[in-house]
Amino acid sequence: MIQPAAAETAAQAYDGPFHGSRTTHIFCLPTCRYDRRVQEKNRMVFESMADARAAGYRACKVCHPAGQEQASTTVG
Repeated sequence: MIQPAAAETAAQAYDGPFHGSRTTHIFCLPTCRYDRRVQEKNRMVFESMADARAAGYRACKVCHPAGQEQASTTVG
């Protein structure tokens, strides 16, 4: 069983790919429940969060991938 602290550390270290929806212009983690609802024809794959933002996509409010970015940059 994965310890909660270990799972949180693994999530903070995640660096892509991110999935985006062409219809809503939202990007999220591949494990997000919202991502499962996006049809294949509308799914975009971004190598990084910066790529998704540069394409005009905003972060998902369900899985908070932007929170992952802030957590990894504020450590230390």
